[in-house]
Amino acid sequence: MSKAILNKKLGRKRDARNMLVRNLVTSLILHERIKTTAIKAKILKSRIEKLVTLAKRSNKLMAKRFLARYLLDKNASKKVLEVLLPEFKDRKSGIVRTIKIGPRKGDSADMVYIELLLSKKIKEIKSKSIKLEKDNKEIPKGKDQKIKSGVKTTVKQKK
Repeated sequence: MSKAILNKKLGRKRDARNMLVRNLVTSLILHERIKTTAIKAKILKSRIEKLVTLAKRSNKLMAKRFLARYLLDKNASKKVLEVLLPEFKDRKSGIVRTIKIGPRKGDSADMVYIELLLSKKIKEIKSKSIKLEKDNKEIPKGKDQKIKSGVKTTVKQKK
């Protein structure tokens, strides 16, 4: 009888896998956007959200010690405490987002960008979505034709 796999192995042993994830978390915090495979991004997303939630809920000293122990760079732990925690204090989840960019050339692994959603990026995303909504409005032309973003379509009317 087959059982469900609890976590992804990533083709590595436990210690190497844990160090890989710690390195990815540190890189994401420092650079705010990294390019990785979709499977690694899934693992990274859950780890970074748990890390920020734990840092929000615990007292400052405990959070500082935990971050210093888990992250591989001192600047990353400072950035979490000084920049990210005030940014995410009101948000329960939705700290990171993934953007699919297609398969990798060598082995066709699905690649994604994973990035932290800071307030300046959220404002950019909202402004882009508002522009897209304005561009996709339907403009009626005649009784049976509509133009949607430059494409002419015919609409069948019910009798």
